[in-house]
Amino acid sequence: MKLLLLGGTKFVGRHIAETALERGHEVSVFHRGQTGPDLLPEAEHILGNRDGELDHIGDRSFDAVLDVSGYLPRLVRDAAKYVQRLTAHYLFISTISVYDTTGRNWVDESTPLLVPPAANVETVTGETYGGLKVACEQAVLEVFPGASIVRPGLVGGPYDHTKRFDQWIQAALGGKDVLIPARAKQSVQLVDARDLANLSLDLAERRVVGIFNATGVETTWKELRRALQQLSTENVKLTEVADETFPMVIAGDDSLFRCRHERASAQGFDPRTITAMVEDAPKWPQNQVV
Repeated sequence: MKLLLLGGTKFVGRHIAETALERGHEVSVFHRGQTGPDLLPEAEHILGNRDGELDHIGDRSFDAVLDVSGYLPRLVRDAAKYVQRLTAHYLFISTISVYDTTGRNWVDESTPLLVPPAANVETVTGETYGGLKVACEQAVLEVFPGASIVRPGLVGGPYDHTKRFDQWIQAALGGKDVLIPARAKQSVQLVDARDLANLSLDLAERRVVGIFNATGVETTWKELRRALQQLSTENVKLTEVADETFPMVIAGDDSLFRCRHERASAQGFDPRTITAMVEDAPKWPQNQVV
């Protein structure tokens, strides 16, 4: 297949691009050239900003377009409209942060969504992120009613520039004391970027229509602590501290850590556990952040 990735040299996009190349696809990556310009030598690199430079993509046709860098509805709509004549299928990477979790113990694809902010809001913050992604999804579906919408939860794995999960891995491997949230029994979900890449490509290859949560296997902070202790060859001390100091903690509401993904599982999605991710971490490439 001929695939176009909007974004593709950073974290999730990089995994999708690498996996697509491993599957034998012809991959073109549209990006600004600011992150990993020397990565993916087997892919075609199309340099440009999605704000005003979509014409750099040209007039070639693609079997599918995968958008992994869409955060503002205006730019997502512009991209979808531009490639509408170039492709039959569009896949958009969204987020489970689109859900309104008020009063809920768990979420699935039928959970009500947040209300998007005003059309002139283009600043992505913790408060606007979810609502903007709702509007991005709406923009995609206006142009491609048969699109694939993938809603990942918190993502970890190789190349993670956020360090949300990697901070604990590196501390344990380095024999340093590990600070951990004081939430032993509370749920936590983390999806490996490699599993997210496989699901995204499976959907794109088959042009599957619909919305799919891509969340990890539910576990607890207690299980994560146990896995970290087993990873370390040192006598690492794990210290519980205030929850709000960690980016993986959702203050006051952990329903987004109980996000169901049966719909994706029916398409072959088989996420690895957090324990498996921890055990695999020593084999992650050293050039994670580029």
